[in-house]
Amino acid sequence: MYRFLIFAFFFCSSTLFAQTKQSNINLEDLWKNYAYTANRVPGFNFQKDGRHYTKMTQKEIKQYDLTTGEYTKDLADINLALSSLYSDQYSFDGFGFSKDEKKILVKTESESIYRRSSKAKFFVMSLGDINSLELIDEKSTKISYAAFNDQADKVAYVKENNLYV
Repeated sequence: MYRFLIFAFFFCSSTLFAQTKQSNINLEDLWKNYAYTANRVPGFNFQKDGRHYTKMTQKEIKQYDLTTGEYTKDLADINLALSSLYSDQYSFDGFGFSKDEKKILVKTESESIYRRSSKAKFFVMSLGDINSLELIDEKSTKISYAAFNDQADKVAYVKENNLYV
């Protein structure tokens, strides 16, 4: 009975003080201003070991300890790898690991198509070997939805409404 009274007190007090301001939700706030969307932290991924996460900077992928938040090591210097193969300046826009976390899928030169759709140039790189950087589509056209298979020996992607492997 005592626990129920404590629960009822906290529940009632939280609902009384939670809504101090009256506001009307309208379609413009929902779909034009995106006032009610969740905040996200872009550019970081948890690793499979459960102890580390990786974070993307403008030039490289860094690894941090999840329990302390301290920097552990650099996993890949993307700018160095891209500049060694190509003379043009590329923008590093994102990355993803293969299932075994031995290869990285690097996303550059992103171009928005519609809402959440985009196309970009994708590269595959073995972790720790910047000389292994390889462009996925040889014709250097932008592609969408690139993803590794489970063995990380193939990449599936969409180009001009066709599916490629």
